[in-house]
Amino acid sequence: MCIRDRSHFIFDADRSYPRGGINPRPPLFSWCLALGGLALHWLTGIAADDVVWWSVAGLPAIFGALIVLPVAGIANRMHSAQAGIIAAWLMALMPGHISHSTFGLADHDSFALLFLTLAFYFWVRALAEIGSERVFRNPSPNPLYLVAGIREMWNRNPKMMSFATLAGISFSTVALGWKGFVVGPSILFLAYALQVALNMFRRRDSTTLSVMFLVMLSITFLMVLPFYGHPQFDLVFNSTGLQPFLFIFGFTLAIAFVTTGFRDKPWLLVLGTLGALAAVFFAILYVLKTLDYSDAWDVLFTGSGYFTKTKIFGTVAEANAPNRAQLFASFGPITFLLALIMGGGLLWRGLRHRNGTALVFGVWVFAATFMAWNAARFMFNATPIMAVLLSLIHISEPTRQEAISYAV
Repeated sequence: MCIRDRSHFIFDADRSYPRGGINPRPPLFSWCLALGGLALHWLTGIAADDVVWWSVAGLPAIFGALIVLPVAGIANRMHSAQAGIIAAWLMALMPGHISHSTFGLADHDSFALLFLTLAFYFWVRALAEIGSERVFRNPSPNPLYLVAGIREMWNRNPKMMSFATLAGISFSTVALGWKGFVVGPSILFLAYALQVALNMFRRRDSTTLSVMFLVMLSITFLMVLPFYGHPQFDLVFNSTGLQPFLFIFGFTLAIAFVTTGFRDKPWLLVLGTLGALAAVFFAILYVLKTLDYSDAWDVLFTGSGYFTKTKIFGTVAEANAPNRAQLFASFGPITFLLALIMGGGLLWRGLRHRNGTALVFGVWVFAATFMAWNAARFMFNATPIMAVLLSLIHISEPTRQEAISYAV
């Protein structure tokens, strides 16, 4: 359809057959396959309808192979070039990765994971540029305070803000090919919320981190809005569309406004206020759920159904918990446990020493493990962080001691 009509069809006759229905799938992955077929047509002269199948069969495997590059980059930034090389090899040979990146598997998984991993790479690069100085001497509860902070950080540290922007572009690329893209921003949001809370305990300024996170989310939202906001798709407030992302955006705005505008107030007052607001908000959502006015409660606490047993998701194999032998075999049973131990060390280091990068990796590995434990679909998504952390364990003995010291 993309090659024949040069457009993404909105009405799908195969949905709700024989009536048909709206095609809710984001178009970017399909467009990539179509463009690959057109490129092969121009190179070979074979009819596009015939050669496009080589694009359909081959591009997902190519996307899967390219994932080793951001994985190597993350391990390199985290520790050393040697760790980056080992992480790339581990990623390429990991069963959980190979099973979703084979030639002929025309699925969007490898496409989505490539850009998800790339987004995490750019976010790690952005975190490395954060300084400890205060953006403004005197905080203000004025909502424009955050706007001024964004403008100030672009003037002071354009490199950091550029990496945050690239992370947002990467997430939006995933969103235009897979509606489950929100898993990436969700993991970073958990690390962001923990870091902001720690900063409040230690009376450190969170303005830089907050404006950087808001820029990333804003770029993502603006780039995906033309598709998700299309009146025929109507996915902006849909539970399978942008609704989970909007929750993250709203929570980030609330946290950023309270913790930056009232930075110098007692941390117990600030965090207590946030906790009270959150409690009221969740209570309202629960009441709306009980009265059957909204499913927002289920969206937040069940992963839009992925982490709860419903009749619909019970019929979807990838939404069910995987066999435990399959889960451990996807990463290697011993190396899986070692990666969790390393992740625990990084999480402790991030909490104790205010290391934002270590905190992201610690949250990432445990969130990825939880998701893979509860839904088979996420085993593939957990492979990058497993490869990165395993690279710190399999490096040479002198460097290994440095890695253990780094984590513990």
